[in-house]
Amino acid sequence: MKTYILAILLCLSSFAITNNANAISKIYPGSTATAIKDWKNLKLSEFITLSAKDFSKVTGKKMNLRERISFSITKQRMKHVLKKNPNMTVNEYIASSGKMGKGWWILIGAAAAVLIIILIGAAVNPYK
Repeated sequence: MKTYILAILLCLSSFAITNNANAISKIYPGSTATAIKDWKNLKLSEFITLSAKDFSKVTGKKMNLRERISFSITKQRMKHVLKKNPNMTVNEYIASSGKMGKGWWILIGAAAAVLIIILIGAAVNPYK
């Protein structure tokens, strides 16, 4: 009986040792979507339907968190402009929209600092 078990174990171990498995994988081509170079010529109505992920595919560049937030804010602003001018393109929107200067950012930062100081002073009021 022991000899049969020994023979079976030797056969199984020989199968385990000689069993070679080769890995086979198919190589799929990359993304078939090409970067559109003239995305600025899209109408605003088409542009605001793009998601941040779609816009990344269109431009061929991955956006970071700050850029995605800025993208969604810009889309919201575009919706308001779209009500006034439904045939506007993205390029016309960029040309017409002015950027905020450094003075405005300094003013916004100072106002935020004053507001934070007031909130902290109200939270740490010693006369309660």
